[in-house]
Amino acid sequence: MHANPPVILLIIPNLSPGGAQNVFKQHYEYLSRYYSLHGCVFNWDGTQPTQWPASVTSLDVSGGRSVLGKIRFFLLRIARLRKLKRKLQVSVSISHLEGADFINVLSGIGEKKVLWIHGTKRFDKAIDGWLGNIRKNLLIPRLYRNADCIVTVSRAIAVELAESYPALANKLKTIYNGIDLSYIQEQRMKGTNELYQVLCAKHFVIITHCRLAPQKNIRGLIQLAWLCKNEKIPVKWVILGDGELRNELTKQCDKLSLDYYAEWRDEIWTEDKQVYFLGYQINPFPFLDKAKLYIMSSRWEGFPLALCEALACSLPIISVDCNTGPREILAPGEKVLPETNGPEHAQYGVLMPHLNHESLPIWVKELKELILDDSRLSNYKIATSQRVKDLSIDKSLTEVNLIVKSVSEV
Repeated sequence: MHANPPVILLIIPNLSPGGAQNVFKQHYEYLSRYYSLHGCVFNWDGTQPTQWPASVTSLDVSGGRSVLGKIRFFLLRIARLRKLKRKLQVSVSISHLEGADFINVLSGIGEKKVLWIHGTKRFDKAIDGWLGNIRKNLLIPRLYRNADCIVTVSRAIAVELAESYPALANKLKTIYNGIDLSYIQEQRMKGTNELYQVLCAKHFVIITHCRLAPQKNIRGLIQLAWLCKNEKIPVKWVILGDGELRNELTKQCDKLSLDYYAEWRDEIWTEDKQVYFLGYQINPFPFLDKAKLYIMSSRWEGFPLALCEALACSLPIISVDCNTGPREILAPGEKVLPETNGPEHAQYGVLMPHLNHESLPIWVKELKELILDDSRLSNYKIATSQRVKDLSIDKSLTEVNLIVKSVSEV
């Protein structure tokens, strides 16, 4: 036992907008009540240091572009993090996201190390090429076994890791990301612009919110919007978020002759558009609150907070049954791995096959039926508002504290 509260260090590559960063923030605010807590980022990309307390520091090391640059900065991060751990006399270091996991383990000074796994390793298409092979076949199996505890945000990720790396099986625990329902209820009551409210009042609005990145498969969603237009299905598509695919997605709309509005352009809002790109919204909840249906089109996930936020806004949901997360949220039970080939009308939403060229007709048919079925939509609204209570932030953070306490007392 420690005479004084143990010193805990939370580590993440950066604090740009994202699901893992939101979890980091939740953990930081909660654990600071019980421990001597510090935070560390590799650099301040995506945020400003003034937005965080002084106890969150930066290593001031970028990622590097060339192979030699990546190696140099990788080693520099290890050295600087080890120095920080010694200075703070860290008892437990907790890392979020894979890059931080590697640096956390390699910079160890004898403290207990916890790795927080936010996404699938087996199905993440970004883990490819020679670097992906090094990560999967060398770094993960060799470094992760030096952790004292590995926490996954979904049971499916734990199953996947145990199958791929049996030596890790006895270190694995699962804690679902929590939802601060009272905060969301407060935020969703705040207003949006009047033009958006009018759009939602007059039309059936389908919404999603995510980074505009390949993982989220907004390309597939736009293809679906085009087919729905051809089928004369009367819907409007609203996409909240920003990212590297911004220009590519608007070009796709141009190619398909889909009329769109883009928040980042100097355009006049009109109701005759099919797709509305509304950019990153610091408070997405009033937008979710006014929509009629939520879609998740991701190619892979971890435990998607965006889907939970849609639940918290009582939205009917139709989601890809991707690896991993949506099935555990919408169809909780013993089965955690995806396997649907067609619409699966689960307890808390509709699970669908991956959104691609082959499955698009299935999606169009299901959407056409769903948006015309007021009874199903109403039942899903009631069900989602009940399901989100099982994913409360209080329950999640209590489990987080138990992990930290058990590790620090060993």
